[in-house]
Amino acid sequence: MTWVIKNEHAVPREIRRSFSRLAGLLELADEEFIKIRSNLANYEAEVEAQIEKTPTMVLINQASLKSYVQKSQHIRILDQKISHIVNADLELKDRFFGYLTTVFSYLGVKTIGELDEIVKDIGDDVLNFPRNGLKNKQGEKVNWGTSLFYLAYAIVGRRGSPSQVSDYLEHFKIETTESRQELIRQILAAYSSKS
Repeated sequence: MTWVIKNEHAVPREIRRSFSRLAGLLELADEEFIKIRSNLANYEAEVEAQIEKTPTMVLINQASLKSYVQKSQHIRILDQKISHIVNADLELKDRFFGYLTTVFSYLGVKTIGELDEIVKDIGDDVLNFPRNGLKNKQGEKVNWGTSLFYLAYAIVGRRGSPSQVSDYLEHFKIETTESRQELIRQILAAYSSKS
C-alpha cells in the first residue's frame, strides 16, 4: 500500500478513490474502537457503585462479574478456601469472567443481585464438590471466581435431575463423555439433597 501513497499518479483514479474511501473507513473504525474502549473503561469504573446501590439492576457481564468477585467478601473467602484445598495460588484472569457470564446466562441468572442471593443461599455448600473431586496439577493456579464455577454445579445439582446436570456438562464440554457419568453422580450426591 505504501507505493500508492508515494506515487498517487501511478494508480488509476477509480482505484485511488477506492483507496481514499477505505482509508476513511479505517479512520472511522479506529475512532469507534477508541470510543468503545473509553466507554468500557467508564462502565468498569461505575459498575462497582451500581452493584453497591442496585445489584438487581446490574446485568451480569464480564466487567460486572469481575467487580462483584473482587468486592464480595463471601466470594473471596470461598475462593481462598478452594485455593487452600487444592494448594494453589489465586490469579485474576479476565477471560475466566467471560466464561462465567456464559455459564450464568445458560442457568438463567441475569443480574448480580440474583447471583448474590444464590451465593448467600448456597454458601459454604459450594465447597462440597471441590473437597470430593478437585485435584491440582503441579504449578496450576486457581482463578478468582472459581467458587462461582462450583456454584453452577450446585445450582444444577440442586435441581436434582441427572439429565439437566448432563446437559449442563455437555453444553460446556466439561469432562469427557466417558467420565461425565461419574461427575454427574458426584454433583448430585453433593448438592441434590441440599435444596
